[in-house]
Amino acid sequence: MCDPAEPPEVALGERPFEIQHARRIAAGEIESTWFERHRSQPVTEPPQHWPANYLDLTRRRLQAIADNRWIRLVEQPEYKRRWSREPWAKRRQRALRA
Repeated sequence: MCDPAEPPEVALGERPFEIQHARRIAAGEIESTWFERHRSQPVTEPPQHWPANYLDLTRRRLQAIADNRWIRLVEQPEYKRRWSREPWAKRRQRALRA
């Protein structure tokens, strides 16, 4: 069971909107460079190692994205925070110089 105060680590590509996006690409509904641009792999199913309650929450969120056009509208890559950040070593070097 997942402690609601401490959800499991979610890797790049595992956010619900990314899973939905990967599913649409796999189904041939859309073409996208999202995953290549972010050096990520498309994931079409939530990771099975997540706690059962978090897995259920993610599945319900994926269903809401599929069922509700208003949620689907905002659950698109264009409206999500990018995870493509400068590598930690470079950021640390720059901070140490400053």
